[in-house]
Parts: sequence; structure tokens; C-alpha cells
Amino acid sequence: MDVVIILFILFIALIAIYTYNTNKYGSQRSTLVSEKDVESNESSPNTRNLVFETLNMLNIDYEVDSDQDDRIVFTYQGETFVVDAANDCYYINIWDLWWGHCELYDIDGFARIKKAMNESNIHSNITTLYSINEGENTIGIHCRRNILFTKDIKNRDQYLSSELASFFQTQRYIAKQIDKYKNEEEKVNSR
Repeated sequence: MDVVIILFILFIALIAIYTYNTNKYGSQRSTLVSEKDVESNESSPNTRNLVFETLNMLNIDYEVDSDQDDRIVFTYQGETFVVDAANDCYYINIWDLWWGHCELYDIDGFARIKKAMNESNIHSNITTLYSINEGENTIGIHCRRNILFTKDIKNRDQYLSSELASFFQTQRYIAKQIDKYKNEEEKVNSR
């Protein structure tokens, strides 16, 4: 019986504490939450606009794809890049499309490309992939990188330049690996 009375008193005490805290802090909590909700609704990431602003800082001319408003096309150091950026998302996708290729029916060349791409994907923060263009009988090599892109990033122009430079590093790495595999095959075949 004593245990029931103690549990009952604890239960009443917990309800009293909960009620007191709700009355004291409840209105402040709801005010803070609603202000935060209002703030987040009023200011979207504006990522697409930040990309435009950053490209302008780098003196890079760009075009918006006529079929897809969130797709921005520009040339950087002679290479054509595509950026997928929406104003309601904090991340952008950077693409370097068709920077390399081989003939569709070059089985050995394609095998070297796949092996080099797999090696690169293990060691790089850039994803390398291929596609097949049956109309031209070619296999194209592409790179993609997904990065955070917000107004809070200091020196966004340098940040974007650095990310774009990593595409060239990946290309050089893959080309070096392909040459390495080709040389190894030639050594084996010459024996």
C-alpha cells in the first residue's frame, strides 16, 4: 500500500513539474519555433542564383539550358561544364560530359577505360562514368561531382575553381592509368 501512495505522489509531482514548465517555457518555445519556420520560409537557399553570381565573379560566361531552367552551361579552361542548380536545394551537381571516348567495338580500349574509371572512383571524390552512343559507335567518358554550395561558404569563387580543377586532375589520373594498362598489355603481348 505504501508503494502505491509513493507512486501516486511521484505521478502528481511529475504532472505538476510538466505543467509548470509548459506554462513558463511553452509560449517562448512556440514563438521561437514559429520565428524559425518563418525565417526558413522567407529565405530559400537561392543556390542557382549563387552559381550565377560566382560565375560572374570568375568572369565566366554561361548560358541557361533552354530545355531545363536549372541547368547552367559554361566553359572553364577550354572544357565545357554543366551545373545542375536549383534555388530550393543547397547542393549542385557539376558535370563534365564527353571529355573522353573510345570506339564502341574497341574491346581492349573499353576494358582499360572501365578499369581506370573504377580505380579513379575508388581514389577520387569525383564520380566517373561512361555512356554509349550507338549512333556514333562511341563510348563517352563523363565526370560528376555533387557539392554543397551556399552563401555561407567564404571565397565561393575559389571554392568553385578548386572543385573544377579536380575534374582535370581526375582526367589526368584516368589517362595515366589507361596508358599504364596499355603498356602492361604490350609488355605481356611482346613476350
